Amino acid sequence: ITSTLKMPISIGLQTVRHLDIRDLLQKVNKFELSAFEIFFDSFRPRDIKIQVKKHLRPLIDNPEFTFTVHAPIICPSKSTWLDIMTNCLEFAGQYRAKLLTIHPSLNISRFISKVISLIKFTLKEFKDIKICIENTPSTSAEMINQVFNKLKKYENIGLTFDIGHSQLAPMTNNSSETSAIEYLRLLEGPILECHVHTNRGKKDEHLSIRNNSGIIDIRRIIHILTEEKKFEGPYIFEYYRKNMEKDVELLKELLK
Repeated sequence: ITSTLKMPISIGLQTVRHLDIRDLLQKVNKFELSAFEIFFDSFRPRDIKIQVKKHLRPLIDNPEFTFTVHAPIICPSKSTWLDIMTNCLEFAGQYRAKLLTIHPSLNISRFISKVISLIKFTLKEFKDIKICIENTPSTSAEMINQVFNKLKKYENIGLTFDIGHSQLAPMTNNSSETSAIEYLRLLEGPILECHVHTNRGKKDEHLSIRNNSGIIDIRRIIHILTEEKKFEGPYIFEYYRKNMEKDVELLKELLK
């Protein structure tokens, strides 16, 4: 008998500057979450202490747990870009990460020329890891589609959809989309991860989805991701606030 039951959509936390990674991993267990992302923001793989790795190992040894990595935000024009991305990729491979998220630059042709080298290296050395292009506050849906369409011949390419960034894009470029909802619907590539946060439409505040001043219709976004984009997770919170368990409960409710 083949079971038709679907696995619950994975929800997780991301590293934040004001909390130790070990504390966050304890929260992952406490909130019964099934995903975790390390964002190399102001630190590198070599900075992760052995004690942290010991806390991380039991989670990633669970086949139902999703571990992902977010590369540092560095301009691809820098000579060190490929070395840094490769270093993050090797860390991701060591800990069986599902994907590596990277930020594109506004110079699409330069970015594509750089990222193709990373893609080919990944296909050769880490076939199970996807390279995900994340939409930024400065990239329109059209730009993300241009990047994806140039790279879609590679089987290990996907998108990381950042909810908050999609609301800000119309402010920073000449794109036609007017809301996060419209932005999401315009995206053509497969979404493999979602970064969860909101804002008031002026700057990248990474507000709690329970913050009533946020202008993004999170409920509608989740519906489109689930029903139209057939997205199955992981949803990664890109913030940590007091009473975070309430944010987790709200997202779980929206996913029902």
